[in-house]
Amino acid sequence: MEIENILLDLNGTIATDGKIPLDVREKINLLSEKVTIYILTADTQGTAGEEVRGMNADMIKIAEEDSKNRKFDPSTASKPCSSEQGQGALRVNLEQALRSRGSERSRKVEFLKTFDLEKTVAIGNGNNDQLILKEVALGIAVLGDEGLSVSAMKNADIVVKNISDALDLFLKPKRLMATLRE
Repeated sequence: MEIENILLDLNGTIATDGKIPLDVREKINLLSEKVTIYILTADTQGTAGEEVRGMNADMIKIAEEDSKNRKFDPSTASKPCSSEQGQGALRVNLEQALRSRGSERSRKVEFLKTFDLEKTVAIGNGNNDQLILKEVALGIAVLGDEGLSVSAMKNADIVVKNISDALDLFLKPKRLMATLRE
């Protein structure tokens, strides 16, 4: 398998709570000497630009929108309700977040169509990553601190316990060969 591109989901996959660990940054920079790295994000935490700065990777912002095509502010989805908002406020914001994930998934798939899928790897953890994990030559699902959706896991070729292990599959290719061997 010849790999030219690696697509990485930002939040939940390479970053936890919006922060990319130093060892992950270093591994991405090492890999970028061999392949082109793309970091896909809806910038849920609002820190993507700052976090990706200094990395040898292209950040692709996949903006989230709600079903009425208004910009969706994901930070409102996790804020607790104030007493004047009432108990239904958090529920409405969570419903808005759930509606928006389908459109983000569609935009990731549209971006994916610009690549030779037989030479592309995708690494992700969320529902919005399931289609890109399925369509590429090799899809890797990461069970990190923010969890792993069942749909992402079902559509992946490999499941790893963290992003470092996923990146090591390419930095230490014998691991990948051992995993894929029939």
